[in-house]
Amino acid sequence: EPKSIRSNFQEAALYDMPLLERVRLDTMITVLDCETFLSHLKSGKRATPTEAPELYYRTDAERLAAEEMHQKSEEEMAGFPAELMEALNAGSNTYGSDSGVVDLIVEQTEVADILLLNKVDSLRDDDNDPNLSIEDRSLSKIREMAQSLNPSATIIETSFGKVDSLDSILGAFGGKGVVSSGVVDDHKDAVAAAVAAADVSESTSSV
Repeated sequence: EPKSIRSNFQEAALYDMPLLERVRLDTMITVLDCETFLSHLKSGKRATPTEAPELYYRTDAERLAAEEMHQKSEEEMAGFPAELMEALNAGSNTYGSDSGVVDLIVEQTEVADILLLNKVDSLRDDDNDPNLSIEDRSLSKIREMAQSLNPSATIIETSFGKVDSLDSILGAFGGKGVVSSGVVDDHKDAVAAAVAAADVSESTSSV
């Protein structure tokens, strides 16, 4: 969750933590999977390993191994004091997030300086969700949706996550993009994007 990561760095800066003498949050990058982006935006699932395992695991084997490890950990901690277990559970939302998949995807898209549209090479009708129309499977539709969610982001199309130059993404914004923004700034950007989209829609319909 990029907002949480950003908040941690901003709090560290507020309290002048020595760690920031060695590290800093410079540029926030989100990789969008073109094969699943549009279907995730229409998802009604919660962003948990149980309801949306595809967000957490690459294969069923990975999922089963993680579930087995999680169950084993719960068994080992069965004898822990209730107060300790409550504190541990409060510090982790991995297995109990109430956020929806769409909420997570939207936040990751909105709070980014650079959006990498990955797997553009796989945008063929037979490789995508059969529930999506041909129009929804197109790269132009994905780019339009990403740009409407984050009009200020730099959008780069990639295959296999490859970019022409690392300089185009690493340290590209010098800590002056969404890294320095806050919740209020995010809200203003979202409202501005919505107004712009409405203006375009109105002008198109009146032509």
